[in-house]
Amino acid sequence: MRATLVLLAAAAAAAALLPSVLAQEAAPPAKSQKPFVTWWGPDSRITKREFIRVTDGDQWRTLWARHMDLKDAGGFYGPPIPEIDFTQCMVVDVFEGGQTNTRGLTAVSVTEEEERVVLRYDWQSRSYQTSEMVDRVTPFGIFVLPRSGKPLVIEVDTNGLKDRGPSWKERARFERL
Repeated sequence: MRATLVLLAAAAAAAALLPSVLAQEAAPPAKSQKPFVTWWGPDSRITKREFIRVTDGDQWRTLWARHMDLKDAGGFYGPPIPEIDFTQCMVVDVFEGGQTNTRGLTAVSVTEEEERVVLRYDWQSRSYQTSEMVDRVTPFGIFVLPRSGKPLVIEVDTNGLKDRGPSWKERARFERL
């Protein structure tokens, strides 16, 4: 009888410790979200494919001026530049250069994993035509994300078929800040 009680007590103690042991071993789930703010469209003045991680105001003003082709961006008489709090945020810019038949780029997800942040994007209403009449565009997506010092990976969905799931391909990678 006494051996049975000791065995039951040991089993109860092990069962009580099991959740804490499992919690220590399990990695926290990745946190997925959408950007705080997104600008997207078919007509950037940046005409070559570029991926940029912006982390300060000077870099942001320069990039916005290039994107909008502004001469006096942020100056007294120039058009305003969107304000970003770079102590809390970073901006990830995706410019796809010369393309056809798309309205721009949209963020599908932003996932903060244990060792990195992954931004996945896709085309807005990309269509394919067989005629020679095409819309030549320079699509972009500008995404305001929570600031992170982790490495950043940018992926695009390369699957052009509607009936199949996404097929993610890495487009750019930025090292830890």
